[in-house]
Amino acid sequence: MKKKFYAGMVALTMAVTGAMPVFAVEKVDEITGDLSVSGFFAERTNAVELKSGEQYTFTFDNQSNGSNNWENFVMAVTGAVGADYVDAGQEIFVVRADSWGWGGGMSDFVAPNAAEGNKLAFTNDVANWADWAPAMQAGVSCEVNIGRQGDTLIYNAKIGEYTVSTSATSGVALPESCYVFFTGENCDLTNFTTTKSEYKNPNALNVVDELSGDLTVGAFYSAKSDAVKVADGDSVTIKFSDKSNGENNWDNFVVGIAGDAEGYSGAASEIMNIRADAYGWGGGMSDFVAPGNEGNALLFVNDIDFEKFASEMQAGADVELTVSKDGDMIIYEAKIAGYSVEMAAVSGVALPEDIYVYLSGENCTLTDISIVKEDVPDDSSDSDSSDTDSKPDDSEPDSSTSDGEDSSKPDSGDSDSSTTDSDDSSKPDDQPDTPKGKKGDINGDDKVNVTDVSLAAAHVKGVKSLSGDKLAKADVNGDGKVNVTDVSLIAAHIKGIKTLK
Repeated sequence: MKKKFYAGMVALTMAVTGAMPVFAVEKVDEITGDLSVSGFFAERTNAVELKSGEQYTFTFDNQSNGSNNWENFVMAVTGAVGADYVDAGQEIFVVRADSWGWGGGMSDFVAPNAAEGNKLAFTNDVANWADWAPAMQAGVSCEVNIGRQGDTLIYNAKIGEYTVSTSATSGVALPESCYVFFTGENCDLTNFTTTKSEYKNPNALNVVDELSGDLTVGAFYSAKSDAVKVADGDSVTIKFSDKSNGENNWDNFVVGIAGDAEGYSGAASEIMNIRADAYGWGGGMSDFVAPGNEGNALLFVNDIDFEKFASEMQAGADVELTVSKDGDMIIYEAKIAGYSVEMAAVSGVALPEDIYVYLSGENCTLTDISIVKEDVPDDSSDSDSSDTDSKPDDSEPDSSTSDGEDSSKPDSGDSDSSTTDSDDSSKPDDQPDTPKGKKGDINGDDKVNVTDVSLAAAHVKGVKSLSGDKLAKADVNGDGKVNVTDVSLIAAHIKGIKTLK
């Protein structure tokens, strides 16, 4: 009689509270075995404890028993287990297999389609969602990684042939201990394994001393090369061949410049991205914006013939580019299929001491990637030293650079004269040692404004050459030549980013 009474009371308690059968999740050291899930969240594994600086990698097989994209596994992160886990109020982060998720009462995360708030943003490579459900019904192997750094959760999943990822930082402080378990809807999850380790950013840039090999990039930024560190005051020169596999000017390499390698998390860690077709934009670690936009817009000087560029890159082209860092200024110089592209930009946001340069792109193949080393003369040989001294300095532009943009030249006969005038090093007599008036005030109206930027840019492009005192005032960095760096410095002065001295 006692036994029947006790069983009846337990059944009654469960029916009234609903807590034990619905939310009972206990803390364990690892998740193993199988789980068959009927209704949404109806069955769950137990949970492993996740603290800051830790990560877990789970492997398992997922087979959907339904026809909808969401009828697969769900990974949940909570702030409590056992009797303390009562409802969604203790949940932090809930992620469905199909690149979707939301938060709970212990975070401020909201679903991607929420009107406002800390919306989760997922990245995936599912080209056609019509193929997703059939693939899941056939059964796929999964590898799910969840890491934690403070109040940031980093999720990366390999689901069959697809990848899904998100990184989210809660505006609400997360508890010291979080708990991770799996559930789902209308699916079978089998053969669970669990591996715990110290957190290592799966998106971190691999920093090397030398670049080598090839890189094939499909969708935009779907693959990246290793990265090279460039300290303040230094530069790196990278050489490779680029073959476009697309039809657009931008279906080529992209140079990525990041301010953080180990903690790299995409756009938030980037300073600048530069496309092959003389276009670029900034990232979370600078205030740069794309050309034509409001703000600290990048300015590119180039002589690309855009009517031919795409076809020339499809045939394959040699590329040699240099990225330099000087304080808060980034300088980019490139030779691409014989064309010249230059850009110098000063960030209004202080840049980190070191930057990291890597290659990516869109619909292209980059081969024979290497770093070009500077030839260091042998100090013991006088003849070598004298040979070096006799070489022309960097102020002598290549013919393709001095030509400027084809569209800007009124006729082909102007190119020789503009090239000669713009070569500061070849006409030292035309450049006074000390300019009259303030540096940057090229038009002599006693102020530095957008007119002066235009005059300096026109000189660099070979459209209209400067001479005499105007040329001297355009050389704001005092290196004896007027180039895109001076244009950028004058522009930065006007924008209030960096005042000329």
